[in-house]
Amino acid sequence: MKSMHRRILALLVAAAALTAEERVTLVPTGDRRSILVAERTGRVYWSGGAVHGAYKYDRGSVIWSIDRSGRREDFLFTRTASGVECVAAAADGTLAVLAGLTLYRISPDHSRVNWIDGPAPFYAHAVSVTDDGRMWAIGREYDRRERGFGEYLVLKGYDPDGKLSSSQIIRLRVPDRYSRWEYERRALADSTLAAAGSRVAWLTSFGQYIEFAPGGQQVFYAEPPEDLEFEIDKASLAISPSGETYLAMNVEDVCALSWLERRTGKWIPVELEGEELEFGSRLLGFDGSDLVALDAGLERGGFLTRWRRR
Repeated sequence: MKSMHRRILALLVAAAALTAEERVTLVPTGDRRSILVAERTGRVYWSGGAVHGAYKYDRGSVIWSIDRSGRREDFLFTRTASGVECVAAAADGTLAVLAGLTLYRISPDHSRVNWIDGPAPFYAHAVSVTDDGRMWAIGREYDRRERGFGEYLVLKGYDPDGKLSSSQIIRLRVPDRYSRWEYERRALADSTLAAAGSRVAWLTSFGQYIEFAPGGQQVFYAEPPEDLEFEIDKASLAISPSGETYLAMNVEDVCALSWLERRTGKWIPVELEGEELEFGSRLLGFDGSDLVALDAGLERGGFLTRWRRR
């Protein structure tokens, strides 16, 4: 406990020591929008001009969205009874859905549900969509060998028509105490895949940040923040189309926000002006130049808040 408090204090001191050129300050912008507490659970993201999520219902799942104007839309997805794990949206309203380790693409009017991939030999863990309408998924893929099977960590890209356009094996730096198989499985569990503009990024369960080119190749890598003990279930990530990357970490009673300095690969503490993000808040993504967060400021719900750099 004391060790964690010392880390938080060190983080605050580091933020105060930054020069004006180094300091990153966010200011609130726009109106707060309320969101029900039941919709705060699971994977909730901003994409395609709305916040999206899903919850289990009877023999299927309800996929829900709330757009910029506050208009809500619900859709009952019944292709699998195992539940929807992840939802992302393209600008035209097309949905990319991961359910039962299987990828689906749903038309904007929800009249067509097309199978894309899975569950074998590719087992997807997370899905996201870039502005060109391409679907991206990260997961494990198996191939048959002369003796048994090989297992790989793979990022796949799919064109808007569902055709596979990219498949890249991801190589991680594996510590000596792990086998590659064990480390990659643990890195994938509970990890986050994000997309904005043409950018695709993955935050592993160990806190490594990896960014990919439009062709799926790895182009950028950063270690987790040095001043905080990383825990994936307390972290959230948001990337912007213009190249910004933010990470939120809920530690003790503080929601600490960091900005990635791409030149050095270091995470810089962020100052919030006028308001604070309550403990338990999450970053959802970017809407243009606005950073969208789910502020856990109410016991029975929260607010969608927007932030911009000063």
